[in-house]
Amino acid sequence: MSGHEFQLHNRVDKLAEIIGLKKNDALKIVTYLEKDRTPFNPVLNPMHESLTKLANNSPNPSDFTQKYNELKGKNIRDLDAFVFFLSEISEKSETAGIKKLLEPRHNFTSTVENTIVPDSMSSGNSSSKLSSTALAEMKDKVLKGSSSPIVTLSATALTSISKIAFSDKSKNRRKESKLQIYPEYPTWMHDRPNLTWDFYPNAEKFEMDCEVNKLALSAQEDMIVDDLLNCMSGFEGKFIKTPSLGDKHAERTFHIERSLDPAMRELAKRILPVCSHYSLIIRFVEEKSEFKWGLVNHALCASIRELLKNHFVFICQLENLQRKGNLSLQKLWYYVNPIMGFMEILASIIKVINKGDCCGSAVIDILYEKVLAYSGDPKLQELIFYLGQTTSRPYFEMLRDWIFKGQINDPYNEFMITEDKDITKEKLKEDFNEKFWEKKYSINSQNIPKFLATISEKILLTGKYLNAIFETGSMLVKDVNSNELVGFENVPAKTDNKSRRFDLPEPVEIYFTVKEEVYKQIVENAYNFSSKILLNLLLKDHRLIDRLRSLKHYFLLDQSDFMVHFMDIAEEELDKPNTEIRLNKIESLLEVSLRITSANSDPYKDDLRCKFLLNDLKSMVIKIQGITQKNVELELDSEKSKNLKGLDAFVLDYAIKWPLSLIINKKTLFKYQILFRHLFLMKHVERQLLTVWLCTKSGEMCLGRSYPYYSLACALRQRMLNFVQNFLNYMTFEVIESSWNTFETNLKEVANIDNVIEHHAKFLDTCLRDCIITNDSFLLIQKILSECIMFSVFVQGVTKNIKDKEETSQLEWKSMTLKESQERRKKILQEISDDLNKMVSDEAFATSIKSYDDKFSKLLLDLLAKIINDMSNGLGETKIGNVLYRLDFNDHYRNQIEKMRLSQSMIHQ
Repeated sequence: MSGHEFQLHNRVDKLAEIIGLKKNDALKIVTYLEKDRTPFNPVLNPMHESLTKLANNSPNPSDFTQKYNELKGKNIRDLDAFVFFLSEISEKSETAGIKKLLEPRHNFTSTVENTIVPDSMSSGNSSSKLSSTALAEMKDKVLKGSSSPIVTLSATALTSISKIAFSDKSKNRRKESKLQIYPEYPTWMHDRPNLTWDFYPNAEKFEMDCEVNKLALSAQEDMIVDDLLNCMSGFEGKFIKTPSLGDKHAERTFHIERSLDPAMRELAKRILPVCSHYSLIIRFVEEKSEFKWGLVNHALCASIRELLKNHFVFICQLENLQRKGNLSLQKLWYYVNPIMGFMEILASIIKVINKGDCCGSAVIDILYEKVLAYSGDPKLQELIFYLGQTTSRPYFEMLRDWIFKGQINDPYNEFMITEDKDITKEKLKEDFNEKFWEKKYSINSQNIPKFLATISEKILLTGKYLNAIFETGSMLVKDVNSNELVGFENVPAKTDNKSRRFDLPEPVEIYFTVKEEVYKQIVENAYNFSSKILLNLLLKDHRLIDRLRSLKHYFLLDQSDFMVHFMDIAEEELDKPNTEIRLNKIESLLEVSLRITSANSDPYKDDLRCKFLLNDLKSMVIKIQGITQKNVELELDSEKSKNLKGLDAFVLDYAIKWPLSLIINKKTLFKYQILFRHLFLMKHVERQLLTVWLCTKSGEMCLGRSYPYYSLACALRQRMLNFVQNFLNYMTFEVIESSWNTFETNLKEVANIDNVIEHHAKFLDTCLRDCIITNDSFLLIQKILSECIMFSVFVQGVTKNIKDKEETSQLEWKSMTLKESQERRKKILQEISDDLNKMVSDEAFATSIKSYDDKFSKLLLDLLAKIINDMSNGLGETKIGNVLYRLDFNDHYRNQIEKMRLSQSMIHQ
C-alpha cells in the first residue's frame, strides 16, 4: 500500500469512528475517493459555489455559514478542500450511496443506550440503589464529560456517555503525561493587576470627575489631549473612561464625557481606535509571552515589543509638544493619523491568532498570507514582512538544525518533524513489526507552513539521513589535500581524535521570504548532501551489496553446495522432533558445512545462524498475508509445536548490525526465511524422491514391467520428481535470478537510501509472489509436496529390507573374488526378486500406490487449472505461466483439465 493510500485509509477510518460508520461503509468511501486523486484547486473551484450548494441543502443555512466562518477564522487547515468534497457528494448522482452513509442518525439516543449502557444499569431493576459516594462520582464524571452543548438524552445514556468521556480524558491524560510540562507565571503576577501595561480593570460604576462644559474650549482641548495621550499609553483619563472587559480578547471600548464640545468629541472618537488597538496588542503580548504558547509566539511578541518602543517614543514626543503648548487636538489627529494603519493591521493579525489560538506554523502562515494580501501597500507589507522575519526565526532555526545536523530542538512541539523516543535502532533486531525508519521520525501535518508543504517530505528525509549517519557512530572528516570527505578508518593514526568529527557543510541561514524557490534550493542542497553521504556509507563502508549477495547465497540457495553437505550430515538429527534437537549440534554441523564448501570464501559466513521456529511454513505464509504480529516466533498450541519435526522447524538466521538493519531489518529477514523454508522443503522432497529411486532401481532390474503397480510406483516417483525439479528450476532461475539481476541493476542507479529500501522490498515481494508463496495456489503446492513425502516414506518403508540387503552385499563383495562376488550378486538379486514379488503381489501395496497416484494427479490438475484460470482472468503474472509450460509442455494435463470441465458442465446441465 502506498503512502497516499495508507494516509487516505487512516483518515477515513478516523472519520468513520467519530460518526459511527461500519468498516464496510468506510471502505466504500475510500473506494470512491480513490477514483479521483486530483488535488483541490481553489482557483478552479470557487468556494462561494460550494458554500451555496451546501447551505441550500442544509436545514439551517445560517448556522452552517456561521460555523464555516468560525472555522475559517481559526485558520483550520484543508477546510475549503473538505467543504468542496462535501458539496461534490451532495450534488452528484453517483454518490447517493455515500451521501446516505453520512446522513445523521436520529436514533442516536437509543443506539447509545443499547450499545454502551452496562447491563447492571439497563436491566430495568428499579430497586437497585447507588451509594452516595457512587452517585457523587457519577455526577463528577457527567460534569467533567459535558463540555459540549446540552443535548436531551435519557439518564441512562447520559451516564454512559459521561463514563466514556471520562475514560477518554484518562487516556488523554496518560498521553499528555509523557509531554513536557511548561512553567507558568507565578501567582503574584495575577494577584497584582497593576503590573499590566494595559488599562487597569476597574469594575466600579462609570462617573465623571467634573463637568467639562463649564470649562473654556482651550482648557477642554488641553484636558482631552492629555486624556488621549494617557489612553494611548494604557491609562484612563479624567474625561475618557473604559469599562472592564468580559472577554480577554474583546476589543476595548471608551466612553467620552457627553458635555464635551461636539467637535472635539468627534475628533477624539477618531483617535480612540489607536488606543483600542494598543490595548488589544499589549494584552496579546502579555498573554502570548507565557511559556506554553511556544517560541514562534514569543518571537512575535518580542518583535511587537520592539514596535511598541517606537510607539512609546512617539507618545513622549507628543507629550513634549504638549508641554510646550504646541499640541492641539487637530495636530494630535494629524500626527496620529499615519500610525492608524500600522496599529490596525497589527490588531487584525492579533485577532486572527487569538480566534484560532494559533501557535507555531499557523502563526507563520497568517503572516505569510498577510504579506501576499498587502502587496499593493508597500509600507504595510514592509511592516508585516518584518513581523514574518522575526516571528519565523525560531522555526527556521529548528529547520536549519534538522536539515544540516539531523537534530530536533523543539521544546514546544511546534516543528513539522516529530520524534518517537521510545523507538530505538536496537528494536530492529527484537521487534518484528518495528518500523524504525518509518516511525522514528514522522511529519506532523498540522505544523507544516503552507509554503513548505511541497517539500516537507524531502525535509523529513534530509534529517533522517543525517540522523542515521550519526546513529552509526561513523565519523567523516575532510581530506586536506582533495577536500573530499573520507572515512574514519582512512584518517591517519596521528590525527587528533578530537578532530575526527563528521564534517557537515556550513549551515545556511534561512530567512522568511515569499519566494518559495529559495526554500526549495536550500532544502535540495542539504538533501543531496545527506543522501549521498548515507548511501556511500552503506554501499562502500558497510558493503551493502556484498551483504545482500551473502544473504542470497544462504537464504535463496544461490550456492547451495553447503546445503547439500549440511543435509547429508544433519538429516538424521533433523528428522527428530524439534524439542529433542540440540541447537548447538546443528550449529556445529552448519559451520562444518560452511568451512568445507565454497561458502568458506564468504567473509560474512560467521554472521549466519540457525534456529528452530515454533510454526511451520504454512503458518508463516498465512500470517504474512497481513503482517500484524509483533513477533516472528508465533505462539501456536504446545501440542503442535511438540509434534513439529526439525526439518519443518529449521530456518536460517542472520546477525545484522546498524545501519545495515535499515535495509535488512526483522521484517525483511522474515521474508528471506519464508523463501528459504520453501526452497529447503523443495530440496528435502527432491532428496526423498531420489532416495526412492535408489530403493527401486534393483526392483526395476528384477521385475521389469511385469508388475503394473510397481511400474506405476516408479512412474509416479518420476512424475513427482519431475514436478519438484521443474518447480525448483523455475523458482531459482526464472524468478530469483531474474529478479536479482533487476535488483542489482536498480541499485546502481539509486539516489538515496529510500530507493534502496523500495527496490529491496520490491525484489522480495516479487520473489514471494512469483514463487507462488503469497498466491492462493500455495496451499495446493504444499499439499502436493506433502503427498510426495508420504509416498516417499511409504516406498522407503516397504523396500527397506531390499535396501539393507543391497548395502550388506556390497560390503561382502569387497572381500570376495570376482567369481564369488558374481555368484553372490545373483543370489542376492534372486532374494530381492522374491521379496519384490511378495511385496507387489500384496493387494495393500496396489491400493496404496493407486491412492497416491490418484491424489497426486488430482492435486496437480487442480494446481494447473488454477494457474490457467488466473492467466485467463488476467490475475496471474507472466512468470507464473512458465510453470505451466514446464510441467505441461505437450498439453497433456491441459487436455485432461478440459475434459474434466466438459464432464462437470454436462453433469450440471
